[in-house]
Amino acid sequence: MDIGCGTGEVSALLVAHGYRVTGIDVDEQSLRAARQRVPAADFVRLDALAEPLAADNFDVVTACEVLEHFDLDQQRSLLEKIRNVLRPGGHLLISTPNRRSLMSLVGNVVYPLRGRRWDYGDETHRHVHSAASLHSLLRSTAFEVRRQRGFQLLLHRPSRLMAVGMRSFAGPVSGVCYDLVVDAQRA
Repeated sequence: MDIGCGTGEVSALLVAHGYRVTGIDVDEQSLRAARQRVPAADFVRLDALAEPLAADNFDVVTACEVLEHFDLDQQRSLLEKIRNVLRPGGHLLISTPNRRSLMSLVGNVVYPLRGRRWDYGDETHRHVHSAASLHSLLRSTAFEVRRQRGFQLLLHRPSRLMAVGMRSFAGPVSGVCYDLVVDAQRA
């Protein structure tokens, strides 16, 4: 299950790796694009907080750039719903901005000086985690963190960005990258 599937970028990767995918999102326009992009997947308009998730036991659930759009209580509720649709030993893959990234530390100083609020790149973000607070939330909802990686844009000049792009880091460096990617297993 791909929660917050948007236009199907992650769903396409999952299908390409042999998974049978159900993508869910609240935005019908994004779902139309996803259906065109990934005809082999099933896409459903669904509010993951307000409505029940499918009763299937999924091997993998993804929530990429989703969690930060909810307040902490809503995040906990969503994670509990996800846990209930994962088979025992199933995996939850989350990507989310990192409150403790180097970019966030700079943004928290520079943006207010310019009269703006630092919002991790999106004003709809409601609660952004550090690696430690995300791990704590996952443990409190019966998930065991298996792996963590961090992703960081290495250059911010658009002309060079295509050549350099995103880089992935493991270990302690992952905790200061802009985006956290966590593989958590249902306990």
